[in-house]
Amino acid sequence: MLRNHLSKVNIEADVVDGHNIGTFIYHAKISGNPLVSIIIPFKDKAAILTLCLKSLIEKTTYQNDNLPSFEEYTNEVKPYKTKIRAPGYLHLAAMDHLCKGHQLADVAAIIGTLDVVFGEIDR
Repeated sequence: MLRNHLSKVNIEADVVDGHNIGTFIYHAKISGNPLVSIIIPFKDKAAILTLCLKSLIEKTTYQNDNLPSFEEYTNEVKPYKTKIRAPGYLHLAAMDHLCKGHQLADVAAIIGTLDVVFGEIDR
């Protein structure tokens, strides 16, 4: 199924079985010379940033790279932003694995055990 999807969207990749049952890993074949960005966050550690940049410049031969860096000039504690993803799409992706060997009438019960709302699915 994953191989079919990758071929439909014109991505050349090798697909292998993942570590868990029903999971897969794909290794995309990179064509051309894509831009690689290496983001180095640092705070009050200019010496460490200098070491990182020197090491990257000395040890890589890749030419199409971008090295942005960020520093905060304050020692105040700031809140972190995070994105919490709802589990609905992941649960529906597991339906093929969960429903094998069951009757069609059992699908409603299986969906009921996964998530009561599925609010993000019916958008």
